Amino acid sequence: GGYDFGDDDGDPFPCNAHGTSCAGLAAGDLGSVEDYIGGVAHNAKLYALKISYGCSGYAYSDDMVAAWDWCVSHQYDDPCNPIMAISTSFGGGRFFSESSCDADTPTMTAAADNAVAAGITVLASAGNNGWCDSMGWPACISSVISVGAVYDDALGYIGFCIDTDSCTGEYYEACDSNWACFQTAAADMVACYSNTANFLDQLAPSNMAYTTDIAGSEGYSSGDYYDSFGGTSAASPYTAGAVACLQQAAKALTGSYLTPDEVRTTLAATGDPIADDKIPSIIKPRVNLGNAIDSLSPCQGQTMTIYNDGGGTLEVTSIDRPAWVGLLPPPPYSITAGSNQEVCVTVDCYECNGYDLARLLTIHSNDPDENPWPDGVYIRVDCPSCGPAGDLDNDCDEDMLDYSIFAPHWQETGCDIADWCDGADLTQNGQVDMYDLAEFVEEWLYGTGL
Repeated sequence: GGYDFGDDDGDPFPCNAHGTSCAGLAAGDLGSVEDYIGGVAHNAKLYALKISYGCSGYAYSDDMVAAWDWCVSHQYDDPCNPIMAISTSFGGGRFFSESSCDADTPTMTAAADNAVAAGITVLASAGNNGWCDSMGWPACISSVISVGAVYDDALGYIGFCIDTDSCTGEYYEACDSNWACFQTAAADMVACYSNTANFLDQLAPSNMAYTTDIAGSEGYSSGDYYDSFGGTSAASPYTAGAVACLQQAAKALTGSYLTPDEVRTTLAATGDPIADDKIPSIIKPRVNLGNAIDSLSPCQGQTMTIYNDGGGTLEVTSIDRPAWVGLLPPPPYSITAGSNQEVCVTVDCYECNGYDLARLLTIHSNDPDENPWPDGVYIRVDCPSCGPAGDLDNDCDEDMLDYSIFAPHWQETGCDIADWCDGADLTQNGQVDMYDLAEFVEEWLYGTGL
């Protein structure tokens, strides 16, 4: 879903692939096309909000304000998947402080503040001008997390056109500005084009990112994928994807989401410190998602420990589990001789649909005969549903999709705790009968607005 604020219509499909490439980095589906493996938060849900008018590539600030406000007013359109992050790879202007930036466009500053107050983390790209003491808007707004760019690998000797006001670079006639910077790119080196300042918040990978594209003339390439997306426009959605993962982990581990201030603090405290070669005194955290998740409160589920009492390394390759069971950290695990691996086992009550059930978690390793639990780990849960009792597909309402699950089990017997006949045995008496039908129809069309 989404909206086109630039042209005031319900079709946010763009005229170029910039937003599509950003979306692929943040939350694209798992993939296996050449170097594309999926987005950082590959299971996250996305809304597309187009702010530019026509195919111009330009936007009015009022449309940007409207897009951020839309996220607040539509935050819980899908109650099971609320909007938790906004990423904006767009901007302009030059600001030397957060205070001057906040005062420049009060409506945009208010929109950012309102989103943060609603629990939404707002991120924006710092810009690609090569500035050493300033950044673009809206990244400079004090309640927005501004994101600069680092390389994620040794990419060789490369150069970029930058602004003549940069503290680095040299004359280069091929650029419109006649000014460019050149580097022998290495992992965790700040890109010379990336705007920096003492009020920059985060750094994230950027250049030569393999991501999604629009096939045809509106895309960067002729196919569905592009292998050279970059700039701080890539760094912002990368960080937004990390925020989505962090929030999912926080919900699983602590039972609640982090506030935007807690997200900001966590990313800053757990990121890897990187000095900018342009201004070595400016050291900023490069997002480290593993560290961020590890910093969260102890497991709020059940902890199981996998022991290796043998003389070699135990390689746990996978654990069979239903979708509603989470494992932190997820497998695979490499457990050296005499050591162990603690795993936090959590249950997503929305996914498990809110009824009593039990499952086995089967552990697969390179030494199955000595597996600590060769027959699996037994798990039983009793979760509240996010919707009424008849919300069998757990989308927080009761409609024909739920009926299509209920009906095939009518008069079925032998229902048990394994899944209570896909939840159709609402009374959990071992069969799907009139008592279950009475419960099912009691809140028919709940949550549908009909």
